[in-house]
Amino acid sequence: PWLRKVAYRLPTALQPAIAKHAFVLGLNADGKVIHNLQHADADAFAPITSVEQVADTLYLGSLTAPAVARLPVPSR
Repeated sequence: PWLRKVAYRLPTALQPAIAKHAFVLGLNADGKVIHNLQHADADAFAPITSVEQVADTLYLGSLTAPAVARLPVPSR
């Protein structure tokens, strides 16, 4: 925790780079995980703060990204 506080107080240019990792879980009505979508790469849409399904498309939202992402709903 103390290292996090020190890093947080550094100027933005000196703060450590955050690894991008997009992560979405799909749950059924019983709470069972039916989809586990992850993408860890420099081009990952992250952090994801919201997901909305409309028909066969997932829309991903973020508080920090300048856009929304969309992808097809995975088949089971």
